[in-house]
Amino acid sequence: MRVTTLRGARHTGKATLARVIGGLNRSFVTLDDPTIGRLARQPGSLFRGEAPLTIAEIQRAPHLLQRLVQEAERSEGRGR
Repeated sequence: MRVTTLRGARHTGKATLARVIGGLNRSFVTLDDPTIGRLARQPGSLFRGEAPLTIAEIQRAPHLLQRLVQEAERSEGRGR
């Protein structure tokens, strides 16, 4: 899949699971981090580069979802 979501109750290990499954070749950001939250206001800054990306707590920046769809459609590979 180009995009995968993990949904569930709070504090059940979703982010930890995503980190483990994603491995070392995947960038991981959480919107709980204030610096990343500021970057999320300018979505292009989060989606730079070609490394696969995991975004935790994306519900904190719902405007990113449209950009995520655009990035997924633009990408040829899976799991971006």
